[in-house]
Amino acid sequence: MGMAEQIKELVTIPQALQMYGFDEGRHRRIPCPIHGGKDSNFAYTDSVYHCWTCGAKGDVISFVMGIHGIGFSQAITRLNADFNLGLTNERPTAKSIAMARKKAQERQAELARRTLRKKAYLYICSKHAEAMRNGENTDELERWLDENTEMAAMR
Repeated sequence: MGMAEQIKELVTIPQALQMYGFDEGRHRRIPCPIHGGKDSNFAYTDSVYHCWTCGAKGDVISFVMGIHGIGFSQAITRLNADFNLGLTNERPTAKSIAMARKKAQERQAELARRTLRKKAYLYICSKHAEAMRNGENTDELERWLDENTEMAAMR
């Protein structure tokens, strides 16, 4: 398996979006980071993306090529470095592949934890706003939000 295939196996589009400072958006649709779009015309899965406006589509490597305006080998080098994959052009050993998979799984698990915390926080905030609109006492909820927002910031 070549370096490009290993990268595509280890790094997902959502991970690359997060690494390079793009919001994951709702329902895996965001404004296109490649052409700087304003509407949510950029759709993606874990392994591929497509912009319905500019027509850009591909995998994580072509995504990095598009957002940074670089070539294929530069994108591979950048992904390898940015995600600390430690891949080389040499034939990988079973041990190095296993370690890279473990790192990718750990990154995926952390991404899932962050996503879950974000969804929970947004849900609680929506309930808070609903309670305020209904004229309910929100002191206890606000205290809880303050405490948990501080705890989340410490992580």
